[in-house]
Amino acid sequence: MLKLVAGLTLPTSGKICIDGMTPANAREIVSFIFQDATLLPWRTVEDNVGLRLELEHATRERRKEKVASLLELVNLSHAAKSYPRQLSGGMKMRVSIARALSTRPRVLLMDEPFAALDEISRDRLNEEVLRLQQEQNWTALFVTHSVAEAVFLSSRVLIMAPHPGRIAYEFPINLPYPRSAETRQLPAFEEYIAIISKTLRGVQSE
Repeated sequence: MLKLVAGLTLPTSGKICIDGMTPANAREIVSFIFQDATLLPWRTVEDNVGLRLELEHATRERRKEKVASLLELVNLSHAAKSYPRQLSGGMKMRVSIARALSTRPRVLLMDEPFAALDEISRDRLNEEVLRLQQEQNWTALFVTHSVAEAVFLSSRVLIMAPHPGRIAYEFPINLPYPRSAETRQLPAFEEYIAIISKTLRGVQSE
């Protein structure tokens, strides 16, 4: 699905519209964050974040200013001169997020970006993603196998069924924003998880 929205795979039928545009025409407003941070090991944190700006031939002054702002946004200013090998898994993903935000996208495609992290790091980055989304007002299509993560992050949870792959169920998530660690303690949060998990088990047994 993410490849279809990104224009990397063509649909066999139907059409995809992003703000009234085809995926091919909407590439300037779409950024992709992969499951792996995909950082270039020979570049520092600040050089990794500024890569897209560099490829777009932004001036050195603009790159420097923008990268500094993005690193501050994801709380990594102190690591600007570090290399990927010196970072934790969570820090690498924050670098990847900062790089994706460097061109101020309106749509962010996120492919299980926190799947390899421990639960505490994952929860913190979920809260960080929501903070960034509230500040910058982009739309995210977030793929995850964690029901709790889906409920915490989303305004809508979509369940896909296999053979053939398709959207089988949709659940609006009516939890208040801003969401925080306390959100996970709400009875409604647990109820959403229980209902979606039950539905997911039914889909997987089909």
